[in-house]
Amino acid sequence: MGEALLKVSDVTKSFAEVTALSTVTVDFNAGEVVGLVGGNGAGKTTLLNLSLIHISEPTRLGMISY
Repeated sequence: MGEALLKVSDVTKSFAEVTALSTVTVDFNAGEVVGLVGGNGAGKTTLLNLSLIHISEPTRLGMISY
């Protein structure tokens, strides 16, 4: 489709002994409509907090770019 507006590459986030995101890689492209689907505790909100809102820092940062 269009050019990538947001790229998340190889990002990990852990809380104590729980890993919420493990080496996540995803691109959000211009013109796409995207839905994040998953069960409770799957890391949906954590992904948004890291990549869009910057509420928390990744445990191991690959790359987040706009």
